[in-house]
Amino acid sequence: MIVYVAMSGGVDSSTTAALLKQKVLPPENIILILQGYDLHGVFMRNWTDDKLNTPCRAETDWKDVQDVCQHLSIPCGRVSPLKQMTCIMVDRFE
Repeated sequence: MIVYVAMSGGVDSSTTAALLKQKVLPPENIILILQGYDLHGVFMRNWTDDKLNTPCRAETDWKDVQDVCQHLSIPCGRVSPLKQMTCIMVDRFE
């Protein structure tokens, strides 16, 4: 079984990935403790840097995710639903 963790490159998602890698979770999440799962990190690019006035840069975030996943020895990938997310989340508010 593969367990995917959504990763932004930040502290919260990186810590979640590390805890899942170690199979250490709080007791209230006991249902998530499964034996023999493969952990994969996933980065989802939901914006374009040229559309938003933000200090975040998608490529920098992606590099951070890759670094964390390499450190944890887990595979990582990314998905880019930019067209759909731009229509739903950005264009409506311009």
